[in-house]
Amino acid sequence: CSNLVKFVVRISQNYFPKVVKSFEEKKQEQQNTSQSQQNNNSADKETEEDDAWPNETRNKILAGTFATTAMLGYAYTSGLIDVVRNIEIRVDDDDEEYEDYEEDQESESQHDDD
Repeated sequence: CSNLVKFVVRISQNYFPKVVKSFEEKKQEQQNTSQSQQNNNSADKETEEDDAWPNETRNKILAGTFATTAMLGYAYTSGLIDVVRNIEIRVDDDDEEYEDYEEDQESESQHDDD
């Protein structure tokens, strides 16, 4: 693997010297800035990290809601979930049926007596 890295570096330096030079300058600048940041107080770093994601919980909830909605939409359109419609719930009162039955029996007995 180290041979491959050396080969790529040599080709880059031969054919793209400007790119290599700008990369090395940026790398040097990053090292300088990282050293200066390490010299800063560690308490400042902690507050910066805390402020980096102020709405993290809200974003997680929104992402979860969106993912759930997308999955349910896919399941519905592919036929994995079927929504039942026009459901009729009938609650029969047994006392009323019994009274109706008694009335029918009485009317039949009256017809039989005639």
